[in-house]
Amino acid sequence: MRQKPIYLALLLSAIFPFSSYADDSKPSDEKRLVNKLSKMKPKTTPKGVEKQGTAPVLLYKVDASALAGKPAAICDIKNCRIALIGVDVSKTRPGVKKLHLRVTGGETEKQTVKSTDDKILFLSNYDGKKAKCQFHNFKFELTDRLLSYGPINKLGFRNKGTLWANETNSGILVIVDASTGKFTTHGMLPKSKRVELE
Repeated sequence: MRQKPIYLALLLSAIFPFSSYADDSKPSDEKRLVNKLSKMKPKTTPKGVEKQGTAPVLLYKVDASALAGKPAAICDIKNCRIALIGVDVSKTRPGVKKLHLRVTGGETEKQTVKSTDDKILFLSNYDGKKAKCQFHNFKFELTDRLLSYGPINKLGFRNKGTLWANETNSGILVIVDASTGKFTTHGMLPKSKRVELE
């Protein structure tokens, strides 16, 4: 009976092999990046009333100097955020671009945002049911409530999603490596607690 704690310790060390070696006192570059992206807000936000049947979207860039040498293209969808890390933002127009993407009702609708050299940075196609979007090389979909992203499964749906329209939801942060397309998801701070990057 006295050996049970030893067996339990061995079992836990097998399940969590790195837990004993983690050093949270020195946050990694990735943790610092997540921390900055999850609590930042754009320096300026275009004013305007939300339009019925649309999703409010903000597009802007963050220079490398503010993110430890990694430039980012940002797409905010209400409380949620998609951040493309390492993407070339040199041709992105300055400031914040605000869009009202049609996600329900109405007729089909297409919206594009182009760079200074006339390349498409953002594309949205609303087919009467949902908006299929592409932000640089990252694809996602929007309905009147749901943000969907990730690979498409056998049923024809993307395998990740969150309720972007939920007023009580702090939102999620999707960080995408622009060179590989791989992404990770993280929690966001509520909008009221977000601050401008220094």
